[in-house]
Amino acid sequence: MGAKTSKIDYNRYVPYKDMVTNSVYEINNLVYINKKQYKIDTCLQSNDDICLKFSENCFMLMKYEDILMSKFTCIKHAVNGTSEWQLILTTFPIIKRRRRLVQVLLTYNCEDVVKNANKFIIKKITASRAPHLTTHVIRSRRHVLVIVNPFSGQKRGLKLWETYVEPILQIANIDYDIIKTVHQKHAVKIAKNLKLDNYDAVATVSGDGLMLEVISGFLMRQDRERALKMPLAHIPGGTSNGLAASICFQCKSDILFQLLFLLSFLSAGWCEPFPPRGIFCTEMAVMLARPRYLPLRISHVQTEHDGSKAMFMSLTCGLIADIDIGSERFRWAGMARMHMEAFLRVAKLPQVARYKGRISYLPVHDDALQCSAKLWNDLKREKYAKGHFEYQPVESFMDSGCNGPSGSIRNRFPVFGSDDLVQVPALCEPVGSDWDMLEGYFVYVCLTSLSHLGSDVPYLPCARLDDDFLYLTYVDWNNVKSRFEVAKMMLGMNDCSHLIYSFLQIVPVRACRVEPLGNCGGYIAVDGEPITSGSAFQVIPTRHCATVIGRN
Repeated sequence: MGAKTSKIDYNRYVPYKDMVTNSVYEINNLVYINKKQYKIDTCLQSNDDICLKFSENCFMLMKYEDILMSKFTCIKHAVNGTSEWQLILTTFPIIKRRRRLVQVLLTYNCEDVVKNANKFIIKKITASRAPHLTTHVIRSRRHVLVIVNPFSGQKRGLKLWETYVEPILQIANIDYDIIKTVHQKHAVKIAKNLKLDNYDAVATVSGDGLMLEVISGFLMRQDRERALKMPLAHIPGGTSNGLAASICFQCKSDILFQLLFLLSFLSAGWCEPFPPRGIFCTEMAVMLARPRYLPLRISHVQTEHDGSKAMFMSLTCGLIADIDIGSERFRWAGMARMHMEAFLRVAKLPQVARYKGRISYLPVHDDALQCSAKLWNDLKREKYAKGHFEYQPVESFMDSGCNGPSGSIRNRFPVFGSDDLVQVPALCEPVGSDWDMLEGYFVYVCLTSLSHLGSDVPYLPCARLDDDFLYLTYVDWNNVKSRFEVAKMMLGMNDCSHLIYSFLQIVPVRACRVEPLGNCGGYIAVDGEPITSGSAFQVIPTRHCATVIGRN
C-alpha cells in the first residue's frame, strides 16, 4: 500500500496504521462523521475493522460487515494547488442499541494510499458469489428479486420496503426488481417459473407465509437442488416473522434483538416486536446487502386432508394455533392481535384448549439435546456448547446442465419419498414398534425446528436453522395443576421463562405423528398457515435445506 511514512506532520496529520501489512501512513487528523467535524489521534485498519481513536480517549469502530459502500474522490485546493484524496465510507453500525446510517470521510495526502485502502475495503465488503449461480453468470452489480405482499400484517409491506429497505440497497449499489403479490400462492408461481441466472437473491417483504410459498415453488421444480441454493432474505413485513427473528438470533444480532423484544413488553403493551418495526427491517436489509449464506432445514408434512406440504418453522395445533389463526379477527391491531386473542383464550381455560389426541414419535436419544432445550436465562449463548451456533458455508451448486425450469414444473407439491431423512409408514398405516406413543388431553402440541415462533416468541433458543431433527413440545392437562400455570407459562414465552415449567415437555424427534381423537377439532397451522382443522398429520425432516441470508 504505497511507501512507508517515516515522519508525520502532527499539525495536520496523524498515523494511519495498516495492521494487515504492518505499515504506517499519514491521514488528516480531521474526519467528518455525518458532516460533523471531529479530530482523531490515530486510525487503525485491521482484517476485521477500521478503528478511529479520538482525543477524548474514545473510539469509533467500523466493522467491514457493516460497511455498505466505499469510494474515493480527489479534492483540489485552488489556493495552493495541492490535492488531497477523500475516502467516503457509508456504514450502518449499532449506535445506542439500533442501527444508524453513518457516513465517514477520511482525508489522505497520497493517492496510492487511498486507492489501496479503498481496494482493500471493497474486497472485504463484496458479497461472495451466490451458491446457486454457475460460473458462466457474470455481472458487475448484484441483482435481487423483491416479492412484496401488500396485504400482510397491517398492510404496511410496501411502506416498510420504501422507507427502510430500498435506501439500503441503493446505497449498496444493488439492482432490484419488485413484484407485488396479488393473490394467495402467487409467490409459488413466481418461484416455479423464476430464471435463476437472473438474480443473486430473492427477498420477501411479508410474514413467514410468503417465504413458505417461495420455498414450496422451488421444491416443485425439476432443478430444485439448484433452486434451493438461491439465497432468500426475509424482510419482516408480517405479524409473526419467526424466520427473520431466528436468523437474527442465530447470527448474534441479539445485542439489538434481546433489548427490542423485551422493550415491547416493558412498554405500553401495544407495541409491535422490535419497536419501532423499522429497526427490524433495517437489520435484515443490512444482511441482504452484506450477506452470509446459511442452511435452513426443510421438513415434510403429510396431512390427512391437505396432501403433502413443506415446513421450515413449526406445525402447531391446540392453543398456540388457536391464538395464531383465531387472532385474524384482530388483524387491524398488528402484533397486539396475538396478545388480545391469547388473553381471551387463556381466560376461558380449561373450557377451551382441551384436545384429546394421540402423539407418536421416533425419539432422538441424546441427553445433551434434552439439557440444552431447557436453557433460557435471557438467551445467554455461553451456556451452550462451544460451536453450537456455528455453521459451515453453503456449498455452491455444481452445474449439471440443468439451467431452468422449462418443462420441469409440477402442478402439485412433490412427495418427498426417499428425500425424508427417515422412512416412516404412511399416515394411514400404524407406526413401528420403535416409536413411542402417548394419549391424553392436550393444551397444545407444537413441532418446531426454529428458535422463534415469532419476533417476540423465543420459543426454543437452542434450535439451529439446519437441525436434522425436530423438537416435539406439548402440554398435557394431566400434568397441569391449574389454568393459571398455563397462563403464566404462555406469558413467559416472550423471555423464555416458559421453559422452567415442568409440565412443558420437550422431546427431540426424528419424526412425529399427531392424531386427534373423538372429533376434538381445533386449529392446525403449518408455518402459520391453516390446514383442515381436527385432522391427522405427521412431520419428517428431509435432506433438503433452503439457503437463507444471515450475517457473520
